[in-house]
Formats: sequence, C-alpha cells, structure tokens
Amino acid sequence: MRKIERCIICNSENFQQYKNGKYGKDIYICMNCKLVFTNPQPELEELKERYNSDYYSYMISPEKKYRRTKLWQKRLSLVKNLASSGKILDVGCGDGSFLYYAKKEGYEVYGIEISEFAAKYAKEKYGLTVLNCTLESTDFKNNYFDVITFWHTLEHLNQPDLAIKKAHDLLKPEGFLVVAVPNINDIIGQKFFWLLHRQYHKLYTPESIEPHLYHFSSTTLKLLLMKCGFKKINIKCDFAQVDPYWRMIEKLSFYFSKLSCKDYYLAILTISQK
Repeated sequence: MRKIERCIICNSENFQQYKNGKYGKDIYICMNCKLVFTNPQPELEELKERYNSDYYSYMISPEKKYRRTKLWQKRLSLVKNLASSGKILDVGCGDGSFLYYAKKEGYEVYGIEISEFAAKYAKEKYGLTVLNCTLESTDFKNNYFDVITFWHTLEHLNQPDLAIKKAHDLLKPEGFLVVAVPNINDIIGQKFFWLLHRQYHKLYTPESIEPHLYHFSSTTLKLLLMKCGFKKINIKCDFAQVDPYWRMIEKLSFYFSKLSCKDYYLAILTISQK
C-alpha cells in the first residue's frame, strides 16, 4: 500500500479523516484545499491485478454493452462538437467501446489501459491501438492530440496530477481535455443510498472491486486542472447512468443543483481547453 504524505493539489500535509470515517475509515480530506482521497492506496501493480478478466466479464457481457451503447454515442456527440475530426486519446479506455464508435466516425483513435485483459480485448475485438501502460509512461509527441478523454478514469488513478499534466503536454494548442468523475458532493445520491441501506455508502474499502482513490468535487477538480495548466474550464453535469433507477437519481440531482445554484450533480463533467 502507498501512503499519501502531501496533497497533490496544494502540497499540504494537514489531513483529517473525512466526516469522521462514516464514508470509510481510509478516506481523508485535505484541510487546506478540501480534496478528498483514499489513504493509504493500492500500488499500481495491485490495481492492474484488480482489473482482470473477472472484473471485465460483466462489462463485456451483451446486456451491459447494449445498455451502454447509447452512452458511448452520446459521449461521441459531445466530442464531435469539440472537434469534428482528428486524433483522440481515451485514457482508461476499458474494452474500447468508445474508441470503436469514434473510429467508425473517422477519428484517428488511441487508448491507454492498465488492465492487460481489457487492452488485449480492445485490440483483438475492435482492432484498436491500445497501450497497456499508464499515460505518464507513454512516449507520444507533445502537441499531438486534438481531444483527450478520461471517462470516469481519473478517480481510479493513484497519480491523477501526473496524468493531467501529461495530457496537457500531449494536447495540441487549443486542444480539449474531457474529464468525467463521480461527485463527492452528490447529496441526493448519498441520501437515497442511506434510505435504501440504512448506512452510508463507503467510498473505499480494501475489498473494493473498483477502487476509487480520489474523490473530487467540482471545486477540487477545477483546482487540479488549473494547477496542471488548463485555464478555460467548463463544468457541467455528467449524464452517464444507464440503469433506470440511477437515471432518476441523476435527474433529481441535476434539478436540485440548478435550484440551489450548487454543483450537487451525481457526476461531474469538465471540458478544458489548452
């Protein structure tokens, strides 16, 4: 396990357990910038082992892939509004579904995936160029990509700051970075979970199948993006749910956010320009 000594945003060492541990005993908050994170965290090699064939067996099942088809098409529509053609890099591309649809639309696509199983699947199933490594370890030329996407990937990384800095370097001038993450300030979703289970949703446990290592709000995500060189940052709701129940929660969170003029979305979407 890897212990976090300093905040990746503000470099502070002043941490406290987040909300007295009710969302997990290993969840901490930086008392300076309010970034929430898991501490300690699994090392990279352990993370690679977790995202194995057992993890992806459900992800690549016909039922799951069918339900997520509209999601990937919606994701692609967003990207097309940013760049109608060019090079796309998807970080944490999983089974390659998003890149498959982007490739069909004429984009030159590349993927990054730490799961050996998923990277192999994406290459063999869709004929994609997918590197089985971290973004920071790649040797792409700087100013190479028109769009780089992190579709619910950033929260899984144990060095998200290095990944965003690398993405900034790899983007062409005026290129776009698209990041979607769960929202730590998702009040509606948290309340519904408590009503259903009579307990708070644990953000992380050592047994977590899909470990989230950083837990962003719109504020802390923006701070991280700014630290890594992005200045033009647009924040909105990420409509990503495919389950009917959670789509309802997603909409309630969206309307509550609009009424309260605060970012209480179920998930956050940021579009940043270099």
